[in-house]
Amino acid sequence: MKKHKNFVIIFAICLKQSEYLQMSANYKNEKTLHIRGDCMVTKGLKKIKIVTMCLACLISFPVTGTIPSYANEMKNTNVTSTYTQPSPLSGAVNYLDYAQKIHKILKESINGTEPFIETGIQVRSEELSDLCFYIQMYYLGETPKVYYVYQYETPEVGRIQIKRENVKTCIEQHEEALKQLQKIVDDAAGIQSKDEKILHYASVLHDNNIYDYSHTNSTVYQLLKNKKGICHAYTTAFGWLCKLSDIPVLYIEGKTEGPHAWNQVMLSNGEWKYIDVTNLFISPTRSYIEPDYYKQHFTETMRYVMYKP
Repeated sequence: MKKHKNFVIIFAICLKQSEYLQMSANYKNEKTLHIRGDCMVTKGLKKIKIVTMCLACLISFPVTGTIPSYANEMKNTNVTSTYTQPSPLSGAVNYLDYAQKIHKILKESINGTEPFIETGIQVRSEELSDLCFYIQMYYLGETPKVYYVYQYETPEVGRIQIKRENVKTCIEQHEEALKQLQKIVDDAAGIQSKDEKILHYASVLHDNNIYDYSHTNSTVYQLLKNKKGICHAYTTAFGWLCKLSDIPVLYIEGKTEGPHAWNQVMLSNGEWKYIDVTNLFISPTRSYIEPDYYKQHFTETMRYVMYKP
């Protein structure tokens, strides 16, 4: 079998701080290549810290196997991050579907021993940052470390691997937080109107938690466990509650007085409304953000689909 040289670019999503890591690989005459650096992938004003850990040349890594149908779909899809009214979902790519596939693969591989889990998913390099963000948004607790394997002979796409290091913790925290969110949904079963449920979910999250000015509680798992969190945690938790209730919802990044995140949700009549769960008090009626107030105080930079029916 002919063997090919591949380049490996390794990314790790770090929720709290950048970690500097390095890895070596034998290259030709036992030479070792070390490349280490901090790579900031910016989505609007909010920076997702992704660490470039190494760029290594592997001498004997054959490119074999077939691409799953959903990987082909992802590979041939262009990312759309800007939406136009009246339908913010028009042309949107829901990468949460692919994040969910990765989660399923990790659960099936949880008892394995190999250091890296091959997902069978291939993506274009320009799709990587979006996929990584959606993986971060999908997981309610700690986030898996994503490795992007750049294939020398097919440079337009690369393979997605997950480092086993924290997979068990990611799954446990995600499922624990998901149980708590499902309980909130179950407790609201008596509320027949989806529109009323939207405001109910916002109130439950806002009234039972406080903002974490230390910015150490950044995940939904930490928000529900420690009863405090940042806007990303509030916005993601609200998005999941809507998703569990079959309500279309977006995650929006931008700024108010500083970097911030909030949601846009679709009402039963098809109308889209903005809601800031972190600062629900900004509306006198503890409801949606008034259009005039929104235009004056909110600036959008990026939008992501959290649930698309």
